[in-house]
Amino acid sequence: MERLGAVSISLALVACTAGSSLDRADTTTYVAAVEAPDAMLIDAPESLLHLSEGDLVDTMGEPEFIWVEADAQMWRYDAEGCALFVYLYPDGVRHVDMQGGGLDDSARSRCFSDMLADQT
Repeated sequence: MERLGAVSISLALVACTAGSSLDRADTTTYVAAVEAPDAMLIDAPESLLHLSEGDLVDTMGEPEFIWVEADAQMWRYDAEGCALFVYLYPDGVRHVDMQGGGLDDSARSRCFSDMLADQT
């Protein structure tokens, strides 16, 4: 008999909970606007990841050097005091590497910004 009482209480609680989900249907849903793909924010070398070859050229311009091996390419972009290496595969950019003497995070960011500024 105790089990029957426990089951009845459980079913009553489920019914109460189910009713409260109907109340949520009246709530307002907000959907965030998504920017167009060409409005992509480029603020660090890692933001180049997954770009296609065409998008990479649109963003960075033509590289100073291209090295090709099998289905992979390494594109190098040069700036004063640093170089950006972009590793491009048929499905897009998979790796980026910024190199230069004594680059800390702010110098790395500044160098990348300079490269982008040269393209505008």
